[in-house]
Amino acid sequence: MPTATFYPNAYHSIDLLTPNDCIGDQFDCGVFYLGAPKNMLRRAFLSFDVFGPAAEGRPLTPADALTAADLLTSSGTLLGTTGFACTLSRIDRAGYDPTRATWNTYDGTNAWASLGGDFNTPTLSLTSPTVPLAPFTVSNLLPFVTDAIALRGGLVRFAFYAVNEAPGTTALWACDDGSLPTRPRLRVTWEAADPTPIAPPLRGLGGLLPAPAANPSRPTPPSHPAPPSRLSARSSTAGVAGGHPRPTARAAMPPTAQPPAAPADTHGLRPGRPCRQLLYRRPRRRTLTAFGPGGDAADCSRPSALTAFGPGGDAADCSRPSALTRPPSSERNTP
Repeated sequence: MPTATFYPNAYHSIDLLTPNDCIGDQFDCGVFYLGAPKNMLRRAFLSFDVFGPAAEGRPLTPADALTAADLLTSSGTLLGTTGFACTLSRIDRAGYDPTRATWNTYDGTNAWASLGGDFNTPTLSLTSPTVPLAPFTVSNLLPFVTDAIALRGGLVRFAFYAVNEAPGTTALWACDDGSLPTRPRLRVTWEAADPTPIAPPLRGLGGLLPAPAANPSRPTPPSHPAPPSRLSARSSTAGVAGGHPRPTARAAMPPTAQPPAAPADTHGLRPGRPCRQLLYRRPRRRTLTAFGPGGDAADCSRPSALTAFGPGGDAADCSRPSALTRPPSSERNTP
């Protein structure tokens, strides 16, 4: 997760025994008792601006989803009792000036409501370091940062002070190194946004293609209209010459391509048609040959050359089926 680190824009200590001093760039928390005039009762004040320049990362914004905040510091010098109880509280005073505040005043002129500082929630309980001159981290500062972003213009301001500040006890946590590498730093972690990438539209020869499928490795192919039905509608097989089935007509054919219905069988010829329009005896076309009076063959495909004979041997017009008589079986042109 991304992080941002901020150095304090100001930090200082205040001292009960020197109530008009602002001890800048020094972090002292606790009591140091050696007898007057060397006694100390100190509180450490820190101020950060998370909307301002960051030492690492970038400034925060109200839109950031924060996940953690820590104070990175050093144990520094430990005097007397170590691991003593401390409290960290938000500084609650409008007009607070971290460069001029003292034990008595919050801006060098105006008094605190309570001497030593005005504090409010959030608060945090912690234990001072036990190992001197070592890195030390104060965690769980996220409520202070979110409060500052929402209500304080990004200014995170809090104070450290010992729970037991009674005189006669020495328990002091002093970190007075003001150099950049070791002075206190506020580190904030947030969750990076993960927007869903939007793929550009795919274009084909016919324009936009459908959106890609949920699995990019197996995209859905573009859809096309279904081809017309190729189911065929078959006609009845009854009432044809020789009992053979009629030809099959497809339903997809235009109406003009449908073959006309055949009338009842008239000796293999259709009435009112030239003799070449014979019904098929088989699905495969065959050539029909007729014979004239002299026994010469005539092509049935040329109606003018075809002559049929009546009972008396007289020629009859093939275009008039009523004048036709089927010849004896012995004289038929059997295919």
